[in-house]
Amino acid sequence: MSIKRRGMFEPYLKSFYIRSTDPTQIKILKLEVLTNLANETNIPTVLREFQTYIRSMDKDFVAATIQAIGRCATNIGRVRDTCLNGLVQLLSNRDELVVAESVVVIKKLLQMQPAQHGEIIKHLAKLTDNIQVFRWKEQRHWTM
Repeated sequence: MSIKRRGMFEPYLKSFYIRSTDPTQIKILKLEVLTNLANETNIPTVLREFQTYIRSMDKDFVAATIQAIGRCATNIGRVRDTCLNGLVQLLSNRDELVVAESVVVIKKLLQMQPAQHGEIIKHLAKLTDNIQVFRWKEQRHWTM
């Protein structure tokens, strides 16, 4: 609904901001709506809001937020580099889930335009030895 009738929801963007008391499924639904409503005009506000969500104790929600950042980068080209740089910064996070999810999203974004992101690829190569994510359970089954 938020895709087909975007104009109907855009004035109420802040109503979809997530509260810490929202159940995980509601958080993820609101996150999806925020991602669908993100556009050239409101993307700085949406990305600032997403930054606060990364610090949540709700791990599924944090993973969904990182994926949402990737979708915003894909859908709104002018913020792709900003999103990539933010995701690269998350690689130094102490939380293994944040690092693992960031790696997956960064990889997807870099595959879209590898020639334009040589510096980030070099930076990632240097960080590879420092990333200590061995196993990430749940539905993603990602290991390094």
